[in-house]
Amino acid sequence: MAKEIGLHRLATTLKDFRKDNKISQEDFAKQLEIARSTLSYYERAKSEPPIYTLVKMSEVMNCSIDELLGTTKAITNSDEEKFSYNELTEKIYYLNELIDRNRKNYEDLIMSKKRTERMIDELLMSKKRTERMFTELTRVLNRSESDIKTFQKLSKEFASLLDKNKSIENEYSKSIKEVNEDNIFNYSITEKEDFLSSNLKDLISNLNFIPIDVVGEVSCGTPSYAFNEISKSIALPSNYKDCFALRVKGNSMNKLFKDNELIICCRNKTPIDGDIVKLI
Repeated sequence: MAKEIGLHRLATTLKDFRKDNKISQEDFAKQLEIARSTLSYYERAKSEPPIYTLVKMSEVMNCSIDELLGTTKAITNSDEEKFSYNELTEKIYYLNELIDRNRKNYEDLIMSKKRTERMIDELLMSKKRTERMFTELTRVLNRSESDIKTFQKLSKEFASLLDKNKSIENEYSKSIKEVNEDNIFNYSITEKEDFLSSNLKDLISNLNFIPIDVVGEVSCGTPSYAFNEISKSIALPSNYKDCFALRVKGNSMNKLFKDNELIICCRNKTPIDGDIVKLI
């Protein structure tokens, strides 16, 4: 009988020992006093360890070298045996390698499935967010269309009110005669005074006119006193503020003032050379 050294048997034994004892490849290499890369070669049946390494392995793993190499079984050359022990060990090694690869592929597929499921969940969430955004945009669009219709309606109503106001203004301007300083002074003295007195309320309702009191008479002939007695009020433009009116008596100044004409006196005006002054 002959004994054959089985590297694949050794590789399988090393990996099974690490797996059963839950030892990492790096820690196992330190126990064997070899490099981790060297142990990796042994576990892949790529290299044959020297005798002193085999001795160290047998000490650490508490087994014989024959058990490590799988040489404890006698191998016969009989025709009844289809495969040698090492051949069977090699096939078992490759089958285990295939199982490990398939297990790893299965684990990768599981992880890929989980990632795919997460992606599907994220896509579903994104779809829901997109639908909510679309719904919100639809509501905003509907509100905008409603606002546009409301604005158009209000614009029409506003334009209608403007037309009505314009029509009322035209009718009012036709029915009420515009009064200003220019056309008042086209009247005679008596007509001007009567107009400014009789239309006092209407005129002062306009901010351009204010009421002025006629407080007495001033002599332009025979000397006389002016009595502070309000006889009437007239409307004058607002620039005559703080003024009062006196009625002229006499014709000694008929080049400037006619008899019975009203003159306007300003209390707070400072006279200058050439001004006519009335002393009260």
